[in-house]
Amino acid sequence: MPAEPIILLKRLLREPLAHFIILALAIFSVYGLLN
Repeated sequence: MPAEPIILLKRLLREPLAHFIILALAIFSVYGLLN
């Protein structure tokens, strides 16, 4: 398993915008499951 995606993910998690995107994706997926 390459370490590249993990490093990129940790770098993404430092970005405030990434938290908003992850939150939006989580809400969208939950909304999709309910329909």
